[in-house]
Amino acid sequence: MKEINNFGFYHPEKYFLVAGTGDSEYDLVAFDQALINAGIADVNLSTITSIIAPHCKRIDPIPLVAGGIYAVAFASIQSNKAGEIISSAVAVSQPDDKSKAGLIMELSDRLPKDLVEKKVKEMASMGMKNRDIHLFSIETISVEHIVKNVGCTFAGVVEL
Repeated sequence: MKEINNFGFYHPEKYFLVAGTGDSEYDLVAFDQALINAGIADVNLSTITSIIAPHCKRIDPIPLVAGGIYAVAFASIQSNKAGEIISSAVAVSQPDDKSKAGLIMELSDRLPKDLVEKKVKEMASMGMKNRDIHLFSIETISVEHIVKNVGCTFAGVVEL
């Protein structure tokens, strides 16, 4: 059970990174395929802004309870232009001082994943420096897809 504070909200203790791609004749089916590929298709995703709670630890992806509601920060893009490269990436930046909050940055673009990943890392670094935090680590996950029909990429951070 999560610890509840005086405001009724919980502070996540763990998180994991996921990424996937899909391609279909329909937008929503391509998105669903990307979620299946990422391993989080049978749950409800509740979008969060881009903060990791202090002391929150990364874990390997785990099976989630079907139908459950899970907090996720994510990037996703779709395209119906055959042959186009699309990519999504997320970066998690954790301060060396674990009593401070971490930061998630998300980015999708019509570029190869190495360029999208480079940009999202730069964004995470800038976000930490904007908070006057200069000692931190950054971890990322990214995915790339060449569109056939309607393509979709998805990268996310699931907080538990």
